[in-house]
Parts: sequence; structure tokens; C-alpha cells
Amino acid sequence: GMLDAGGSLLWQKAMGSFSGSSDLASTGAGAARIGTDGFVMTGWKLSFADANEAWVVRMDGGGSVLWQKGIGQDDYGEARDVVETRDGDLIIAKGSYVIEPFTEEYDIQILKLSSTGELVWRWSYDSSPHDFDGPVIEMRTGIIVFSGVAGSWEEWAEPILVGIDGEGDILWQRIYGLPGFGFISNLVESFDGGLIVV
Repeated sequence: GMLDAGGSLLWQKAMGSFSGSSDLASTGAGAARIGTDGFVMTGWKLSFADANEAWVVRMDGGGSVLWQKGIGQDDYGEARDVVETRDGDLIIAKGSYVIEPFTEEYDIQILKLSSTGELVWRWSYDSSPHDFDGPVIEMRTGIIVFSGVAGSWEEWAEPILVGIDGEGDILWQRIYGLPGFGFISNLVESFDGGLIVV
């Protein structure tokens, strides 16, 4: 939904359906303002017909859907965060996991979509059995930084940061070893071009 500056509801919209469709449930996870009038929402849909699928919805300022897209790759998917790049495309952080007999493998995927929802490229990060996606940000330099967690989940989990360029090529990556479990919940660019990590 959208609120005005005083907190009053301007409009609200329910996405997904329990009747007349195969959708069992729809869950939103991230949102970003697009251009001067509009936004994009990310999340996932769970249906009777398929596994849960990463989901991206582009709306105008009045809440009308301009396009929506399911993003799957023979796996389960959850699109958690999104940012608009300076060239008008979208960068999406997506969790991906494949359930095999006696094991569950989790990977982080970063996707670039055009302003019309077409897939430009897809990049996967797989450093351990369990890699969970976190927030993503585009720096003023154009570097895209995304965060996540790498670990075995049952025993340990370490926060990670990866910097990639606009084509998805790795520029740098860091794993921050902390005792026990560590997570990154937010990224903010500092005034001097560094990162504030929460």
C-alpha cells in the first residue's frame, strides 16, 4: 500500500489469490522506488502447482501493475531485496535452494533485470552448504555490494560481503568470521564512500 506524508492510507492492493488461481500464498519481502513515480516489489509465491517461486512486481505510483515476473531455475526461490541502478535496471538479491535426498543446498543469486522485467544476467554465489542472501546496494561508484551468510547453519554462520560490477563480475569478497552466528540486516553507503554495516 501507499501512505501520504501524514501517514494516511492512499491505496492498498492485495497480490495473489486463494481462489481462482493456483496461488496458495504470496509474500512480499523488499521494495524500492523506481524513477519519479513508481516502485518495484519483491517476494515469493507459493502455489499448489509448483514450489515457491521468486516474484517481482513493477507498479506505477497509483498501484497499477505494469508487469510481474516469476523467477525460477528448477529450484525454490525467494527474492528478498531490490535496488534500482543508475542505468534504470534492477538488481535483485534472491535466495535459491534445491532439496535433494538427505541434503538441502542453499545459494545466493544476484539478478539484473531490465526496466521491463527481462533477465539481463544471473550470478550465483556458492561458498558453503548454506548461503543465505541479505540486503543489496549500489554504491556511487557503480559497484554493487550484496551481503549474506555463509555457513553450515547447524554449527556456524559467517556474514559475507561481495562487490561486483555492472556485468556481475566479482571485484572483491570478504567473509567476516565472528563467534557463533552472524547476520547483516542493512547496508548504507557512508559519506566517504565506505559502507555502514548493521
